[in-house]
Amino acid sequence: MKKFIKASLIISIGLSIIISSYMSLFASSPINYSDSEEILNTGVYLTLPQNLNIIYPTTSTTTTSNTFYIAGTSNPSQPLYINDQEFTNRTSNGMFEVQISVPQDGAFQCILRQGDTIIKVPIFKNVAPSLPFSVPVIENLPALSTVSLDSQIYPFENVILNNAKITLSCTAPSNSSVTAEFCGNTYNLTQEQAAKEGVHAKFSTILDFSNILENNKTYALGNVVYNINYNGTITQHSSIGKIYYSQFLPPFIKINWALAFLLKEPDPNSDCISILKKGIVDRVIKEENGMYLLGCGAWIGKKYLEPIFDNVNLQNTISAVNFQKDNRYEKLVISGTSNPIFTAGMTDNNLTVRLYNTFGNLDLSSLSSQSDLFNNINSKSEPHFLELTFDFKSPNILWGYNVEFTDKNETIIYAKKKPRLSEDPNRPLSGISIALDAGHGGSDSGTLGAFSHFGFSSEKDVNLVNTLATKTRLEKLGATVYMTRYDDRFVSLNNRAEMFETWKPDFIVVLHANAAENTNAHGVLGFHSEANPFSSSLSKNFADLVSSYTGRANKGPKNYNFYISRCTFCPCVYGEIGFLTNFSDTASIFSDQGIFGLANSIGDLIIKYLSEHISY
Repeated sequence: MKKFIKASLIISIGLSIIISSYMSLFASSPINYSDSEEILNTGVYLTLPQNLNIIYPTTSTTTTSNTFYIAGTSNPSQPLYINDQEFTNRTSNGMFEVQISVPQDGAFQCILRQGDTIIKVPIFKNVAPSLPFSVPVIENLPALSTVSLDSQIYPFENVILNNAKITLSCTAPSNSSVTAEFCGNTYNLTQEQAAKEGVHAKFSTILDFSNILENNKTYALGNVVYNINYNGTITQHSSIGKIYYSQFLPPFIKINWALAFLLKEPDPNSDCISILKKGIVDRVIKEENGMYLLGCGAWIGKKYLEPIFDNVNLQNTISAVNFQKDNRYEKLVISGTSNPIFTAGMTDNNLTVRLYNTFGNLDLSSLSSQSDLFNNINSKSEPHFLELTFDFKSPNILWGYNVEFTDKNETIIYAKKKPRLSEDPNRPLSGISIALDAGHGGSDSGTLGAFSHFGFSSEKDVNLVNTLATKTRLEKLGATVYMTRYDDRFVSLNNRAEMFETWKPDFIVVLHANAAENTNAHGVLGFHSEANPFSSSLSKNFADLVSSYTGRANKGPKNYNFYISRCTFCPCVYGEIGFLTNFSDTASIFSDQGIFGLANSIGDLIIKYLSEHISY
């Protein structure tokens, strides 16, 4: 792991000298942090075996190579001997990897010894296996938490059916007993495919309401409540939304999620036109491929919606406009008679917002003189929408934007100014706000990894430990840090997005650990959405620095629209810190050096990014 050399910055002629020093610092070598004990004191600890055990190989195998790979765990407080030679190249928690030289054909044994435990690993080069392979069995493994709430609930926020057959399904540990309470009755769900006990499996049942529901009526059938009995432990989970039945399309819909995505085509993978907010209402034109075409001319998935079968007045008549600003943002507040559906987009030179079903004469010419960001703010009335254009005073001056609404029918166009490094060299991130999101949590374990049956913690704990360590690092650098969770609890994606909307931080960093069927897959990835133009370079820097500081392979940045990475008001990176299905990555991720290195890399990521992307 590379380490940073701490620079002593002397303020002599102002902020530009500080920034120049920061940039020079990163051009040579990174900051040397010597506070590992404080950073690693998260109060959450990752579990893994603390005895000698072989994780690879697990069966007798033949090699044609001159070396043979062995990996395992050990007690870090006791010496480990391999073929009577002490082996010291272990992680802080006792994990190890070793290449054994096999220069000749034949059958060999590699002997590992720690205390009273001796393991003989047979090695066969260019000959058939002829010796038995056996390793100690780890007893009293902790029970695995395999129930995933986000895949366990009914898979739609609100489901609108136009036929009387309903499929209820959820995910639960294999060999569970699962029932569903719906419309006053209890139904047994059947496991669809065989799986090892405790592994995720899908349970379902099909209900036929043909003799009950009348075609010319609309029904709100309600929520589904799933009861899961696994090894005597019963858990109960309700679907987020309701199921509706109607032979006809609902005339209107209301956005029910914190974020909802307007798409160009009736395809979940098509281009995103805009990101809508909770509470917006629009007219439904038609249905195709499980999606609705709205009155604004774009498509939206059903899962974000609540159907409205009553008549709704969509017209938004503007009555007043107000301009506000401080040192972090500028706001255009438009008072009207409803919260209109909208589209918005940001380029290097301007921000454009279309408010549909919005009418009124706006004179915004005087507002640009009050703005630090915009040369001109123009409005143009069209038959079905009002278009607002904000021309930037200089390219890329805007850090991000948001369109939001109040319960007083106010439309707020929020323009975020670029954050800047502090003049305090010891607390360069003072005044910078950062939201950290530890993926999964509670009954959603995330990936169990390839080694969970040996007693390794699951992804939710890995994410939390790394996020808490990162929080401490950022706070020591002066940042204000928000956390979506501080402990092992379930937080829905919708709730996480709502937190981001409330906080409006300067950066969002989401931490996850990866998994793949191919155990050779490894390395660090930085995912980003194009919703904010600064996110792509942030994800590249994330992959570069985390890889450099932890020694894990750099797999680079990738554009992918994860739900919570699609924020428009600040750059966001969705970081995959390594693969829990790869032993080398897992050894690094579980080690003190790996956790410390990741926390340091994110602290320096924010400093480096601001010093390179903000002009002073």
